[in-house]
Amino acid sequence: HNKDTLAFDAQLDVEKLELGRIILNNKIGPLTFTARASGVGSSVNTLDAQLTSEFKFLSYNSYDLSNLKLDGKMKEGKGEADLVYKDHNLDLDTKLLFKLDSVSSRFGLTVDMKGADLTALGLTRKEIRAKFKLKADFTGNQDNFDLQANIDDGVAVYDHTSFPFGGFDGQAKIRKNTTQVSIKSSIVDLDLNSNVSPS
Repeated sequence: HNKDTLAFDAQLDVEKLELGRIILNNKIGPLTFTARASGVGSSVNTLDAQLTSEFKFLSYNSYDLSNLKLDGKMKEGKGEADLVYKDHNLDLDTKLLFKLDSVSSRFGLTVDMKGADLTALGLTRKEIRAKFKLKADFTGNQDNFDLQANIDDGVAVYDHTSFPFGGFDGQAKIRKNTTQVSIKSSIVDLDLNSNVSPS
């Protein structure tokens, strides 16, 4: 490779990292995992890379999440990352599609929460189960961007009764001298227009 080409091949082994103590959240247990990353390219637009991970210890609120799988790949700045977890209390499939660019990047996120027992996961005391689909798209950079997000097929089940909560749509358009935000759902209807950036 020439001097203008970035090339890397790395393995990170983390043993009993006290992440919860570092970020002051005692619900997060010690973290042990191996991550492998490799790549080559002359810029973010031409980067080819791969990421794989294996979690040995990962827990939240004493719930074992070490079955989590995180993998990603990228070709010429375009790629995808998958975050998948499945056991008898949680069935989650997350996909991130992206195109990296030094001026304006694009990200598309899909979260398919096929089922979650929130009580077993230690998130609620009352017996609640939930499922939903979330889609989000981001185009731009930290100063100028468009963001769209929606939640569909959302259902929470409590005391043998279903409570639908889908139908959430949110949009934001941020420019140097403009802020536009719109949120529509069954309980919120918000439109915000301003002649300044939030930053």
